[in-house]
Amino acid sequence: IQTVSACAGLMGREHLYALIKAVANKDTAKCLNILDELHKASCDTERLCSELIDQFRSFLIIKTVQHPENLIICTAEELETVKALSNMFTSDFVMFALNVLTSASQAIKKTQNRRIEAEIALIRMCRPEGENDVSALNARIAQLEKEIALLKSGSFVQAKEISVPVPKAEPIKTDIPPDR
Repeated sequence: IQTVSACAGLMGREHLYALIKAVANKDTAKCLNILDELHKASCDTERLCSELIDQFRSFLIIKTVQHPENLIICTAEELETVKALSNMFTSDFVMFALNVLTSASQAIKKTQNRRIEAEIALIRMCRPEGENDVSALNARIAQLEKEIALLKSGSFVQAKEISVPVPKAEPIKTDIPPDR
């Protein structure tokens, strides 16, 4: 099966899941490295985009339907993996990702350099703060709301320690001579 998949330009689920996790972690470099590996292995970019759309569709179904197993075709084990992956995203981000991937899929069909369209889509998904469309703004607001709720509950474990350089205090210069 792997030989047939390789010949057809398909990829294994592990690459797909690694790519999705990299998007969830907003790790642009990792996304582009995985895409590069897949490109070197002759993975079909259009097929990759289609598979990502299918996965994000599954995330949307999991987030909106009581019995997603009726609408998602996969094994019970795969469904558990997909459910776990879907928990890494808000519903608004899933909608944003679907918009980005759908646009990329359409662009891929019209261009000679399909890889660039896939790279742009991955970068956009990793950096929604640079997007100004409604779905991107909703995704950003939903992520902030999720982080606030986690902070309030005391279980915010995804926060990264941010090191902000503090400027050295400069002495205040005045024209008034010091007291003697």
